[in-house]
Amino acid sequence: GTVAAVTAVFVAATTASASAFYALLRRFGVSVGLALVGGAMLELTPLIFTAVYWTNLNLMGWFWLPLIVLVWERITTNSGRKQALYAALLGITLWAMLLTDLQYALLNAFVIVPYVLWTLWRSESHQARIRQLAAGLAAGVVALVLLVMIVIGMYNSLVRLRAACDSAWADIDVQLKRRYDLIPNLVETVKA
Repeated sequence: GTVAAVTAVFVAATTASASAFYALLRRFGVSVGLALVGGAMLELTPLIFTAVYWTNLNLMGWFWLPLIVLVWERITTNSGRKQALYAALLGITLWAMLLTDLQYALLNAFVIVPYVLWTLWRSESHQARIRQLAAGLAAGVVALVLLVMIVIGMYNSLVRLRAACDSAWADIDVQLKRRYDLIPNLVETVKA
C-alpha cells in the first residue's frame, strides 16, 4: 500500500543522501571513518527528521547537491569524450533534480554555482577553463532539452485529454438530440 511505498521512498532517499555525501567526502580526501560519520550526521539533521515525521517527500532529495558536485568534479578532472559523457550525465542529473523539486535548483545558486566558479578559477590553464565552461553549458543545454521534452509531452497529453473530453460531450449531445427527436413520436403514440 501507500505506507509501504512512502517508507520505501524515505529509505531510498536517505540512503542516497548518505551515500552521496559519503562519496563527496571521500572524493575530497576525508578518511573512511569520518566520511561515514559525515553521511550519518546528514541523516540525523532536524530537516531529515522533520521530513520523515511529516511525510514531506520533497525534502528528501538532498542527495542531488553532493551528486552534482561529484559529477562536476569529474568534468574538471577529465577531458575529451569522458568530459562530454560527464557533461551529459550532469545535464541528466540537473534535469532529474528539477523534476524532484524546484527548491534544489534555488540551492544550486548558492552551493553549486560558487563551487563551479571556484573550480574554474583554480584551473591550470585558460583552455581547461574554456573546456570546463563548455561542458557546463552543454550540461545546461541537455537539462533544458529534457525539460522542454517533458513540457511538450505534458502539452500533448493535455490536448489528447481535451479531445477525449470534447468527444465525450459530443456523445452526450448526440444522445440528448436523439431523445429530443423521439419526443414528437412519443406524443403521437400517447394521442393515438
